[in-house]
Amino acid sequence: MVHASPFLSFSIFFSGFFFFLILSGLLVVSFFLRTYYLRFHVSWTSFSCSLDFFSSLFPFSLDLFSSLFIFSLDFFSYFFPFSLDFFSFYPIFCSSVYSLYLESKYSFV
Repeated sequence: MVHASPFLSFSIFFSGFFFFLILSGLLVVSFFLRTYYLRFHVSWTSFSCSLDFFSSLFPFSLDLFSSLFIFSLDFFSYFFPFSLDFFSFYPIFCSSVYSLYLESKYSFV
């Protein structure tokens, strides 16, 4: 019968505990950011003519998923602003470099 070492179980427990702390901290930060944004949005729409009646009464209905779940598009735009630009730029960059390589290799001077 194989027993796990106490150090292994201790490290697994604390890695899970720190992961939970980081995840809950990100959830709290995301909630406060979304709440501040929604307060500004509600105060701005209260002085203007709102086209959508339900969005002025229930501001959380529009951004329900982005305010509850931190792994939304807002999370990636807050913490990883380079990710979408990198993945949209990288294939264009590779194709242009490859086309320059082919042009230099097969060009007839």
